Amino acid sequence: MTMCLGVPSGAFPAAAQQYEASLRSLDYSPDPLARSPRLLGMGRLTLADDLHNHINLWDFAGNPTGIAEAESLTTFEYRPGTRSSTALRDLSGAPPPRERQQLAARQMRHGIETWKRAPGETAYGLLGEVATLQWDRPFSGAVEQRGKFTVPALTGVVNGRLPWVPSTRFDYALRVAYSRESYDDLYFDFFQLPQGEYLGKPSAVVPPPDVFTPNHAEVSNLGGGVAISMRVTPGIRAAIGYDRARALVRSKNEGLRSTSRTDERRPFDIGQASVVGRVGEHLEFGADGRAWRSESEEFFFWSVSAGPTQEPLAGEGKRLDRKEEGTSLRTRARWVDGPFELGAGFSTSFRRGIVTPWYPVNDGDLPGFNNFVDQVGFRGGADTLLLPARVQFSRVEERGYQIVGGGSWRLPGRRGSLGAEVHRWRRRIDQRSVGAGPEPTGWDVRAGGEYRCSAAFLARAGWSYGLSDRDDLTADNTYRHTTATTGFGYQPVGSRWSVDLGYAFEWVNPDFPDPVRSRETRQRLALQTRWPF
Repeated sequence: MTMCLGVPSGAFPAAAQQYEASLRSLDYSPDPLARSPRLLGMGRLTLADDLHNHINLWDFAGNPTGIAEAESLTTFEYRPGTRSSTALRDLSGAPPPRERQQLAARQMRHGIETWKRAPGETAYGLLGEVATLQWDRPFSGAVEQRGKFTVPALTGVVNGRLPWVPSTRFDYALRVAYSRESYDDLYFDFFQLPQGEYLGKPSAVVPPPDVFTPNHAEVSNLGGGVAISMRVTPGIRAAIGYDRARALVRSKNEGLRSTSRTDERRPFDIGQASVVGRVGEHLEFGADGRAWRSESEEFFFWSVSAGPTQEPLAGEGKRLDRKEEGTSLRTRARWVDGPFELGAGFSTSFRRGIVTPWYPVNDGDLPGFNNFVDQVGFRGGADTLLLPARVQFSRVEERGYQIVGGGSWRLPGRRGSLGAEVHRWRRRIDQRSVGAGPEPTGWDVRAGGEYRCSAAFLARAGWSYGLSDRDDLTADNTYRHTTATTGFGYQPVGSRWSVDLGYAFEWVNPDFPDPVRSRETRQRLALQTRWPF
């Protein structure tokens, strides 16, 4: 698991909804190598120099005021990729031995990034992505829950010199972004075979656990922002930016004789401040800080048929108040001396979410969700309904940090490069209704490199090993992570287009006596095709 934040993205990170939360649960997000299949194949290095891993306002900070100066060429890049995870454990009982699948997940992504650039001119372009995710996990002893996401996203950016200002030290950037998230929760029986029980296979459909809890959601995110940068000195640039995003969240559960809906409008205010630069001939540095907040209300509507000629069970009103806020800080430094590079990075993040149930106080206030649930119990025939849980006050805070250090060496004659890194991270989650914890922590060591086999072909390989403790406050939940990576780069002699591919396979096994033999594997494949003009 990593805590790296802030790679350039077409979406506003604070406005992410259930899709991003699911990616974080699967260790798929944040993704520091989303634009670097080359580094993925080199052992998942994150500090090594790469086309999209420079310390500048765009590649490092994701600030759009750095797009025009990140490169001097017009480019088009297409990035397909996939990730998957599967976890199994043995079932206790009489022989023959059987196994049970605890997790099955697969993400598919198709992304494009294209920019029109020319020296001294305004740059503009698009970032786009279509992603899908299926996340299968047990819901009960005999039923599995399948979550399916589809998320298209598109961002347009314009970046150039600030007009009406005589100085050439100021640049501006404008961007607008839109994404739409569609989510379905489906329920199925476990797929049964003589050797075990498995997820995600063709099996019998099971009705939702109740008719009230939404099992389909659609989230529309629309936002825009402005950023301004300044050349403080010939080697140092600073930038500030502000984005405003609005998420419309609509969820529902439609049955043959019932309807349940919730609606919520979540506005997000996002601020960013970045500084990058060079000191002397050898030292590069960068720092990027972000802060965001949101306050919103969620409303509900229920209607359940009570039978012919009977008045339906219906209610509507306000369900809860929600407040979310967070901050992040990333820093990185790189020392370059000829073919040798030394790098280090530090990042920290904070999130807070507060949910307050709504209770009407004055005459004319909207009815409350919890009041309605209480009244259902006094309705004739309502005892046959399986009701959802009442909304309870919750306050969840999450803090984390990561420290990274490493170095690399470019082989003589442009034959390739070698690199190694050490990562150390920790998170802490505090829940007011539960208490402190969990407190996951971990470390890993990574090494990898590339070698030029011919004028057109580079071969890459890497390896990493580490430990992750899913809760440092409790015992027997430490896991060993071993990862092997490979990949290649190909650019025909005399042509400008190129292809980079990276692949990683990870084994996750318990580092404690485990009678059920838990095991997990993860795979990732990333490809980048690039055309500079």
